[in-house]
Amino acid sequence: MTQTNGSGLAARSAIDVAVGRVAAVQEATRAAMAAGATPDRAAAYVRQAQAESGRVAVSGAAPGRATSADPRGFAYTAPANLLLFTFINSMAVAAALVESRRLGMLQRALTAPVRRRSVLLGEALSRFIVALAQAVLIVVVSALAFGISWGDPLGVAAVVVAFSLVATGAALLAGTLLRSPDQAPAIGPPLGVVLGMLGGCLWPRESSGEVINAIGHLFPHAWGMDALLTLAQPGTGLTAVLPQVAVLAGMAALLLGAALALFSRRALTGI
Repeated sequence: MTQTNGSGLAARSAIDVAVGRVAAVQEATRAAMAAGATPDRAAAYVRQAQAESGRVAVSGAAPGRATSADPRGFAYTAPANLLLFTFINSMAVAAALVESRRLGMLQRALTAPVRRRSVLLGEALSRFIVALAQAVLIVVVSALAFGISWGDPLGVAAVVVAFSLVATGAALLAGTLLRSPDQAPAIGPPLGVVLGMLGGCLWPRESSGEVINAIGHLFPHAWGMDALLTLAQPGTGLTAVLPQVAVLAGMAALLLGAALALFSRRALTGI
């Protein structure tokens, strides 16, 4: 107990708790006897107080949150990892799009007897499937291996599809703006980690200040975490996360629209 390592500190903490409980019982017994109770009656009062205190339930809620408390352990890290790695992997595979532009493959594809819209939608669809497969893999593995309950399947599916579209739009935009394939893995993962930090994917957002939380809601990760944590609460469904899904869908529309517009112009020039 006198050691300063983790085991010693844990032992001291456990002993301090036990001593505090014993001291509390002794003080309560003396107080009851000072009020006129016999020793036996004082002990009965203390036992009754202990039994009643065991029925007290403590719950907490962060300001502005619909749920009473966020889940802990794997129940929290599973949705956090879903959002974090779906976005990071989507940004990393944007290098393939940059390489296709650099080699002129897209320009040759656009000269084929197919509509330009079909080529652009094909690029978007391929990256959407990658992002969706990543998310589904995390959902399945966490549910089977760790017993994670994700909540209403329809609500989870809506959130996963919306966030996968966001990741697809971000990947297309990065693949359109970057000039070298090496830039995508160098920029994408750090950007994904920063957005995950702001969105509560690395630690609960209640540990951050209100300013950081407000900034986090400028990006999709915070809205995705809000939705998935809400669905993890019993009795919630798709209707409980419609605002978050709507925000994610709006972000996806903006990213995809901007990415496809730039992609269509740059695919012709190869720059």
